[in-house]
Amino acid sequence: MNITKDTLGILGSSLGGLISCYGGWTRPSVYGKVGCMSSSFWWDDNDYQNRIVSAAVPSSPVPEFYMDSGTGSVGEKECTAYTLNIYDQMVQDGFVENEQVFRYVDEGATHSESYWGPRFHIPMEALYPASLV
Repeated sequence: MNITKDTLGILGSSLGGLISCYGGWTRPSVYGKVGCMSSSFWWDDNDYQNRIVSAAVPSSPVPEFYMDSGTGSVGEKECTAYTLNIYDQMVQDGFVENEQVFRYVDEGATHSESYWGPRFHIPMEALYPASLV
């Protein structure tokens, strides 16, 4: 497979998920695929949603975004709410569900590698379907 903007991706979890979303949002000419696993969207008083996502939609063509979160520990439900708020805002801004933006809520999962690892296949399958490889 040739590496192009359409196939180049960035993915991280926790603060890595936040910076991956930021990188994809602010550099749509570089990344075509963005994975944001259990992202720390709450960080810095929810700055990502309040200042970055609300400022402007990336230029076209927009990257594909995958976002997920768990619900299994104190604060996780709040983190999931932040993730779903950003997802909903992206859909309102014109992102097509399950084509340009994907979401997954892992019921009972906590904010840890022991949950991110087993679900890593989900963003990979969403962002890189078998038809691309």
